[in-house]
Amino acid sequence: MNANPEGWGRRALSGLALVLVIALGARWAYELLAPLVPFAASLLVVGAVGVLLFKRRR
Repeated sequence: MNANPEGWGRRALSGLALVLVIALGARWAYELLAPLVPFAASLLVVGAVGVLLFKRRR
């Protein structure tokens, strides 16, 4: 009696499809978020400078 009705070839194909979908999703997320990196970095620098300035005033 086989506990897994699918053959190993079908499971390998399913795993390959899953890896492909994850890779495509990661690429899509990178392309979507990459333009935001310079904006986020500049906000971080401006925020750090602001914290330093307000800390010295007190």
